[in-house]
Amino acid sequence: MHEWVDGPDPSGDLRFLQSLLQPLREIIGLAKVPVLVDPARGVSWERYSGATVIKANESETREALERGADDAPIPADWLVTTLGERGMELSMGHSRLGRYGAKQFPAEPIDPVDVTGAGDMVLATIGVCLA
Repeated sequence: MHEWVDGPDPSGDLRFLQSLLQPLREIIGLAKVPVLVDPARGVSWERYSGATVIKANESETREALERGADDAPIPADWLVTTLGERGMELSMGHSRLGRYGAKQFPAEPIDPVDVTGAGDMVLATIGVCLA
């Protein structure tokens, strides 16, 4: 068994997992597998280069713009920004954030019981559509 499974060193676990990322990206790219990303907060989106879809909520997209991402192209084929009760916005990837228009899809008005996991459901639905 590998040290990362039962070893006491969490930084070793992280280094091991990070060492797997590049080979996995190459395999996924060769197999033409769609890659869907729900971005981490406070992280440059460049790390998601080559993704099929980045699905971010409005505050995550705004945060990326504030970090200067409008000077860099969206590093994925598509950006889906969820806008809460206002719906979603679809931007073509590899264009510059905030520089080109996006297609807006309004939401149907409902009285939700619970919105927990709504963004995850959007990402899962996109994944099913791409499968």
